[in-house]
Amino acid sequence: MDANELLRQYGAGERIFSGSNLSWSNLSGSNLSGSNLRGSNLRGSDLSESDLSESNLRWSDLSGSNLRGSDLSESDLRGSDLSWSNLSGSNLRWSDLSGSNLRGSNLRGSNLPSPGMILLAQWGEVSDSLCIELMRYDAANHPDPSSFDRWAETGSCPYEDCPVQRSVNFTQRRNLWSPGPGRPAYELMVQLIREKCADSDYHHAEGEDKSD
Repeated sequence: MDANELLRQYGAGERIFSGSNLSWSNLSGSNLSGSNLRGSNLRGSDLSESDLSESNLRWSDLSGSNLRGSDLSESDLRGSDLSWSNLSGSNLRWSDLSGSNLRGSNLRGSNLPSPGMILLAQWGEVSDSLCIELMRYDAANHPDPSSFDRWAETGSCPYEDCPVQRSVNFTQRRNLWSPGPGRPAYELMVQLIREKCADSDYHHAEGEDKSD
């Protein structure tokens, strides 16, 4: 299915396009709100200024895509690949980014969901200093923070039999673990975006010129 056929079917009332191959397609300015594109290949596609609100994009490949100014509010982006995508000026409010890959993406001027949701994206390896802070945050939100001390001594994963899920997704390193207070989710979100994303407003200190 090409972009024209997708738009034709959408205009006729069809909403289920899961598994579609639309890589490098031009869908800029399109209205695809409420559509099911689960598991679709949208790699390198142009979706700028498009309406994808309330859409199912779970497990979709959006890597390297142009989503500038797009509306992704209330969309399901769980497990999606948004690496190196242009999300500048996009609306991600109330979207589910759990397990998604935002590494290398451009978030300048975008409207984001809650800091806690950003922490649930899949961030992989981080710097030593940030790894320590994220582990402390994870421990602070665990029913038994002392389980991290046992884990550091070659114990089992603190979340193995835990009734709640992890608070942040990244590669933990037990050799760096040291107890301490957890920092606010917002501060950790800013650090992650600065370290792992290509560009955003958060790369600049408050009051600093953002025009560069």
